[in-house]
Formats: sequence, structure tokens, C-alpha cells
Amino acid sequence: MTEGKPLFPSLYTADPAPMVYGDTLYLYTTHDEDELVNDFYTMFDWRCFSTTDMEHWIDHGKVFSLDDIAWADDRAWAPQCAARNGKF
Repeated sequence: MTEGKPLFPSLYTADPAPMVYGDTLYLYTTHDEDELVNDFYTMFDWRCFSTTDMEHWIDHGKVFSLDDIAWADDRAWAPQCAARNGKF
């Protein structure tokens, strides 16, 4: 990987939340859309990436979105993930 370059140059990601499980690093991020809504950041979902060597990354795509939360309808910010009872 080249220093100073984004990990995922084709996506707008922010708010990285790392989690190590076994020998794998998972990185959960917000995903900014290309367009602003009401002159503010537009984030509808969270993405997940993983690596075992910090050089080769797997994009697991969208793993959660505002559509999955009945009470939320605006701005998917600051993700976090934790393992508990065999679930994440």
C-alpha cells in the first residue's frame, strides 16, 4: 500500500471503526453519497471491509442501512461492531 493514499479510492468512507476477530481485521465505515441533502453529508448505510495482511482488502459491501432501523431516517454516522454470543 502506498502511504498517503486512501484504502478505498472509489468510495467515500469515513468514521472507521476497527474490530479484530481471530486473525482478521474488520473495518466498519460510514458511506457518504455523492450528493448533499440540505447542504449536509448524506449517509444512508454502513460498509464493511476486512484484511488479514493490511495490504489486500475484501469489500463486504453494505452491511447495514437506515432501512434496517425503524426509528432512523437520516444520517448513518459512526458505526461500531462487537462480538457477543456468536453474533456481531
